[in-house]
Amino acid sequence: MISAGEILRRIRIKYESESSVRWSDEDIMECINEGLDDLAFQTGFFERHVVMPIRPSVQYYDVRGFTPETVLSVTAIYSTSRKDWLAETTTQELDEFNPMWSQAFGDPIKYYTHGIYWVGVWPRGQDTVQGYFWVYFKSLPPHYVNSQSVLDDLPDDYVPALEDYALYEMAAQDGMSDRSIRYWQAYEERKEKLKDFIDQRLSLAQTMRMGEQR
Repeated sequence: MISAGEILRRIRIKYESESSVRWSDEDIMECINEGLDDLAFQTGFFERHVVMPIRPSVQYYDVRGFTPETVLSVTAIYSTSRKDWLAETTTQELDEFNPMWSQAFGDPIKYYTHGIYWVGVWPRGQDTVQGYFWVYFKSLPPHYVNSQSVLDDLPDDYVPALEDYALYEMAAQDGMSDRSIRYWQAYEERKEKLKDFIDQRLSLAQTMRMGEQR
């Protein structure tokens, strides 16, 4: 695990070797955290899950209060009642399947989302259904707050993406467009590699925990 202090040290060495401008640790840390937010938003590397009780007759679940405010999207739902994963769908697909789908009751087998905080299930849970939903979601990770801060979820091989983003932002603010573009291109390359890594990891995880279909 690479600490925020080490990331900051690397950035300072790289930047000051090419520029006489001196940045404070606080300002560099702000640039690092901006890069962290963008990297998480673009790649979805930070995934967590919460547990919600299955409630009878409920079509829509408000996940606020269960998920943090920094949630980006729901990615999967597991039902302890069925001991299986719910298949992802849309209201359009359900309309095509059966225009009266919202009146069905049973043990939920599919889910869909409305915005960030609302999750719908089909069919609605009937009174005899008992159990919980494990709701997996992508989120923004906690920010680095001091030099000792570390983030377990970001593999060390991809931490340099945060350095590239911070260097890009610093060069842009200092009016060095050529350097800014160079650092941005380096960041984009690392971001795409991380995205590929995450996609492969999630595909493997889904196969292991969901089988052929979610």
